[in-house]
Amino acid sequence: MGAHRGGASRPWTHDTRDALRWLGAPPTLLALAVLVLNDHVLKQSAPGFVTGKLSDVAGLVLAPALLAVVLTLLRIPRAAPVALVATAVGFTLVKTTTEGVEVANHLWSAVGWPTQMLRDPTDLIALPGLLLAAHVSRAERRRGAGARRRAALALGALALPFAVVATAATSPCTTWRGLESVGVVNGDFSGPPSRTEHRVVIALSYQKTSIDVDGRWTTLNSLDEARVGDLGPTLEEACSVEAPRRCWRRTPDTREPWVEASDDGGATWSTDYRMPSQQLDRLRQDAEGGCKDDPPPFFPQDIAVLDTPHGPMVAVASGRAGLLLRDPDGTWSQVSTDDLGQRPGTAPTPDPDVLFTPVDPTPSTTARGPMPSSTPPIPPRPTTPCATRTVVTVTPNPRNGTPFPREVCVG
Repeated sequence: MGAHRGGASRPWTHDTRDALRWLGAPPTLLALAVLVLNDHVLKQSAPGFVTGKLSDVAGLVLAPALLAVVLTLLRIPRAAPVALVATAVGFTLVKTTTEGVEVANHLWSAVGWPTQMLRDPTDLIALPGLLLAAHVSRAERRRGAGARRRAALALGALALPFAVVATAATSPCTTWRGLESVGVVNGDFSGPPSRTEHRVVIALSYQKTSIDVDGRWTTLNSLDEARVGDLGPTLEEACSVEAPRRCWRRTPDTREPWVEASDDGGATWSTDYRMPSQQLDRLRQDAEGGCKDDPPPFFPQDIAVLDTPHGPMVAVASGRAGLLLRDPDGTWSQVSTDDLGQRPGTAPTPDPDVLFTPVDPTPSTTARGPMPSSTPPIPPRPTTPCATRTVVTVTPNPRNGTPFPREVCVG
């Protein structure tokens, strides 16, 4: 009788063992530890750009290895390259398209981990993490027999359940609240007209957009975003500076896009805009995916009034209903958050040392926070002849974009 060799009864195929060694490699295990620590400790204690992107980088190092294990169990050939490509495509679709993020949220909810992912194109900065994942995969496949190879296999098998939980439940479910902040800002924006001006600035979670007094829309570049900073206190009521008796406010106790206007400084109010019920119902149906006991808002969150040569322009941040915009001629329109994210931008050109300042609302404005003192306009800088020019590298802010070259005078 011939002896039965143990190798014939191994539960894993050669490809599965390769994938598990990839998962058990030191860089992949480090990514798993960083993902867990960042999502459950650092994001709560130090929220910001770094902790927000750190999970994306760690996830992109970890996810392909985990996906490769699953693909090998399903007998999918060439699991490693398929996992890398699938991770890259899936991450890009989720971060850049509404359809992609909705599908991802529904999938996680279907398997029992309700998560509210957000569309945020700036997260694509983490994609180089896939290069490290590919390097680790290739290195583990080429590693010869030995203790390290056996240790990586054992660690990969041990880390598998933890990796599944870490990637599926990275953060608590949070409802994306849409557009919550608008304000009037004074400063010298990039591009024409190269002078100090007032604009409405609309702040999404991943970018800021401005509207000037002529109605031109511009997506702010990273330099202008860093210089804008805070838009001032959140307002329930705002008035025209040039015509202080003309005011607009969120209709009290409303849960829908509803704005009232006053021509007597707030003594009496009447409806100026109220979204039709059928349009509001469609918006609510299209905005599925909120968390339990925390439905997304569809009512005014903040309001700003910009005086233009043709009359006041009113901008109302209305959560998942997007932006409610009143043109100077009195016409109201609704702009979705997706449309706000598709406005043209400008190259960074003004002096990065000059900061923008929120414009103080009129004294009759009601705010839910402390009112900042009025800030005088920034005078335009005088132009002087430039004797010698050189190119320097400008970094607007560590949390915004990449450095860029800029020509300056040195004499």
